[in-house]
Amino acid sequence: MKCRFERAVFQSASGYCVFSYNTLDESVPAAARTNRYYSDRKIHFTAVGMNLPATDAVEVELDGTWENSKYGLQLSVEIVHQLVPTNQAD
Repeated sequence: MKCRFERAVFQSASGYCVFSYNTLDESVPAAARTNRYYSDRKIHFTAVGMNLPATDAVEVELDGTWENSKYGLQLSVEIVHQLVPTNQAD
C-alpha cells in the first residue's frame, strides 16, 4: 500500500522500528486505524519492521501482514519500496 511516514513511535539501535504512517488506501482494516482525530481525512496506522524509512519526503509502498499485538493491529512490514518521483513535476 502507498503511504507516507508520519512519526517514529519507537526505533532501536538494531534497526527495529515502530512507525506511524498515513494513507488514502481504504484496505487498512478498521481495527488498525488510529482512533486519534486528524483533520486531513487520511487513514493513520502503525507499522513495524526492520530499517523502515523515516522520512516524509517520499511516498513508500509497504507490503506485509496485519498482526495483532498487545498494542493492537499493526502492519508487520516484509517489503518496502521508496516511490521516488521520476521528474520534478511528480
